[in-house]
Amino acid sequence: MTTDPKVQRIIDWRETLNTASDEKFFDIMHIYLGEIKTPYNKQKLIEQLSSFLRNEQNRETIFSLLTDEDIKILTAIKYIQNAEISKIEKFFTPVFSLGDLYSKLANLEERLLIFTKNSDSKKIVQLNPLLEDDLNPYLSLKNLISEESSNLTPDKAELKLSPSVLAVFLSFLSGKKEICKADGSLKKKPLEEISQIFKTDDVQLFVNLYNSLSNLSLINDFNHLEKFADLDFVNQLSYLCAAYAGHFSRTTIQTNAQLFLQTLYFAKNKFYTKQKIFEIAFLIKESINDSIPSAGRFSRMIAAASTSLSDSFDNGLFELMTDAAISYGIICPSKENKNAFFINDIFSLPSVENKSNLLNLDAGFNVTIMPGLTLKEYLPLIKFLKPLQCDVLSIFEITKQSVIKAFDLGLKKEDIINILKTYTSFDIPQILQMNLEEWESSYGSAALYKGFVLKLSAENSFLAEKNPSFAKHIIKILAPGVYLLDFETDEETQNAVAEIGLDFIGTIKNNKEQIQFLPFAKLNSQSNFKAEKIETKKLNSIVQQKKFLDQLKKETEALEATSDQKDGLIDRIKRRTILRTEQLRPESVRFELTEATGMDFTGKIHILEAAIQQSKMIEIELAGKKEKITGYAKGLVKNSPAPMLFMTHKNFNGETVEIEIEIAKISYLKKLRYS
Repeated sequence: MTTDPKVQRIIDWRETLNTASDEKFFDIMHIYLGEIKTPYNKQKLIEQLSSFLRNEQNRETIFSLLTDEDIKILTAIKYIQNAEISKIEKFFTPVFSLGDLYSKLANLEERLLIFTKNSDSKKIVQLNPLLEDDLNPYLSLKNLISEESSNLTPDKAELKLSPSVLAVFLSFLSGKKEICKADGSLKKKPLEEISQIFKTDDVQLFVNLYNSLSNLSLINDFNHLEKFADLDFVNQLSYLCAAYAGHFSRTTIQTNAQLFLQTLYFAKNKFYTKQKIFEIAFLIKESINDSIPSAGRFSRMIAAASTSLSDSFDNGLFELMTDAAISYGIICPSKENKNAFFINDIFSLPSVENKSNLLNLDAGFNVTIMPGLTLKEYLPLIKFLKPLQCDVLSIFEITKQSVIKAFDLGLKKEDIINILKTYTSFDIPQILQMNLEEWESSYGSAALYKGFVLKLSAENSFLAEKNPSFAKHIIKILAPGVYLLDFETDEETQNAVAEIGLDFIGTIKNNKEQIQFLPFAKLNSQSNFKAEKIETKKLNSIVQQKKFLDQLKKETEALEATSDQKDGLIDRIKRRTILRTEQLRPESVRFELTEATGMDFTGKIHILEAAIQQSKMIEIELAGKKEKITGYAKGLVKNSPAPMLFMTHKNFNGETVEIEIEIAKISYLKKLRYS
């Protein structure tokens, strides 16, 4: 029998309370139920707490005291799949310090809005199932990633990268050697040529594009380019942005490209800050399960393994992809606010249906191509065209050297003529056809060969020449007993040679291994991550909340209680755990020192010893320094001229490191509740 998911969450919440430490359990019970008499039954106490939460007035008061920060955290818990503590940390790293975040989570837990479930050695934060239905209307996705003002206007909201720009740049790179410096950057001369062809002094776009193409291994490799050109232009852009971030494995680039594409789709036609774009990507990544497409079963296995292993979101990597998108014009800043970026809708680009008249060829062998061709359609053309200019129109020329490059790529004269006829309704000039025939004849009169060469002695040569199944693979007899073969791989060559009785040859001599590229996986622009369409509720104003809390403080001051008891109750009011007057019970207060400052050496030692004993997290501020250090106290040296604290914390790289701190230099110390 399958348990209803909500019922299971209620069971989980009750079990979490039941297995909580005595300190945590009784803290919560004292706050909401008052003094606990012994003997007690945990299950009955949990049921009493459940009844407290089912009370309509109590629920309304809980919601009326919610703050904007509360709502942000609760919304993140709702939208982050399996909201582990580490994921919440990652999401809120730029917003809250680690200590502040843990304090806020502890506060939400003692206010009964969330609970932390242990699952497979991981801490998963969930909304309280007894409150989630009424809480849901407050938790709009806009609390996390609201777009910027709709009054903004994009600055040059047009793509700088188009199929024609990409094709012209690939044509420029085709066949070029030694255009890079030792560090991999482009040399001065090719940059000047690029500037001239594209009529721009700002060549950074093409520097970035070169890096992307290089990291995808697309430069001077038409076989791989054809696989890339099989993708639609939106997919191509996503791969180029992902590849700009660095040279990674095929699976990593595919995963990053998929995430980036889905982020662009979610944010299209809106303005967001960079930080908001990162947050959208983070939430989308957490929603991805098996949605990464692939070319086959093996690719799906690799993609699934990559998704399960990649459990952290790299802001730095995604920022590089975003920078590439800004460079390519996919994302552009607004005119009014340079920190707000407009995400162009690359998913609705216009297309040209009739492409038979997009090409014009003049008598000087200049070729003008109008916009409308895809990269796949451009590829056969750029095999024999030399780029001259790229603006609205792309202008090339046909030269002897550009045609020889096409012959090297396997094209023949007839192929070139037929490719040109595909995109023009005019006849191909006779002078060009004559030149192509002459160049083809010259090309065939001399040749440089590269391939598998078989060398046989005179007595063994008949084995190759007289065997029909082998002879058809002989391209050229270079000399008696020396044969140029058409095989493509080592394995294919060795098998064929062995089949004709030459199993004594051994391994192939000095043959470089060829890289075989798999097809590019087609990406899916839509993710599982979607904003719910809900009727949202507004929070109580700060003034209303203050009025309610001030009234509780006033009633506390009127109680007959010790100053410590009153301080304890007022602290609960500040923490928003007091929902009604009946909770103002002085006898339920248990004083615990959790903070110490300045010269309070005894207080610091007391807190640190308690933190070590209870394995609680601490937050430290050092004199003269703004940043806070959050971690776990591991040891104390008290009896020395300079008493020391030994603790562990996470550095900026997320690595847990050990540090030593002189206790006298601690200006503020806090033990975090329920950490």
